Amino acid sequence: MKTREEMVNELFKIKIPAGVINYIAKKERSVLGAGTMNSLSKMNDQAIRSLYSAIIDDKEERDDYLLIRTTMWLVSKFQSAKISIDHPVPNIGDFRIVCLNEDDDILVVVDCKMNQYEWNQIDEFISKLRILKEREMKLTNAFVVSRNTDASEIVNKLKDVQGMGSDGTFVTKEKKGLGGLVGGKPNKINFSMLIEKSKENHEKVFP
Repeated sequence: MKTREEMVNELFKIKIPAGVINYIAKKERSVLGAGTMNSLSKMNDQAIRSLYSAIIDDKEERDDYLLIRTTMWLVSKFQSAKISIDHPVPNIGDFRIVCLNEDDDILVVVDCKMNQYEWNQIDEFISKLRILKEREMKLTNAFVVSRNTDASEIVNKLKDVQGMGSDGTFVTKEKKGLGGLVGGKPNKINFSMLIEKSKENHEKVFP
């Protein structure tokens, strides 16, 4: 087993989003420093082990590990965005991961789960997306990410969701204007479901 010092040295070399550092520190009841390097130096052993298990060892035992890796993947895909984990939206609920711009407009939302999704969980996420898009006009992408799952049944049901196109274009509300607008506001989201095969390999299963 690696020593704490060895784990910290490896983690130092990786660009870990502040949102991940803050999340795992809170989860493991750890102190933080100013900046990533300071925080890693001051974090308790459990927080360091959790980060290392997720990011380096690609472990699957906890939902947290997939959450951390998915956040890292999201940052690489949307590099200019800020990350918030377990992001609360009044009167809608929490979203597992969101990307925000400098004005705190929501650009991307993600739900992730290590094990098999039940359809009612996907359906609830889609229902929240419909409401969220009414408030967040700059929301353009939504992802569902899982690791250990057979997605075939979910994918078949996604095809039957009202407003869901075969190309993943999700019209969140019935069109009442031109060009996919509702009252002059855009109402489309690019929706995807991904299976994490490994920390560096995401297979798109929908669309």
